[in-house]
Amino acid sequence: METGRVTTQHLDRDVWLVTAVGEHDLAVSPSIGDTLDDLERRVGTNIVVDLTPAEFIDSTVIAALARHSHRHDRLIVVVPPHSFARHLFDLVHLKDQLELADSLDHALARMET
Repeated sequence: METGRVTTQHLDRDVWLVTAVGEHDLAVSPSIGDTLDDLERRVGTNIVVDLTPAEFIDSTVIAALARHSHRHDRLIVVVPPHSFARHLFDLVHLKDQLELADSLDHALARMET
């Protein structure tokens, strides 16, 4: 498995894409939480977090997403059906707290509305 890394891409004037690649646990730095904290300092942030390339996530990722779910103008998390991450989200009932999308295209289309 690949060591975790987070990439950030500015897509539009107020839309950011945060992508998690590889394994994400407490040891990954910068973490998704660190990245979301940095983006929180910006005014008018709409964020798509893509977990599609993430091979593993732990409770630190889940906690960061839950913590940031109401701190930004909009936060959509891409969690493919039948993935490990989707199973975790279903297990802890995060689908009730976070706006989820099955694909990056779906999330970006919803950002436009």
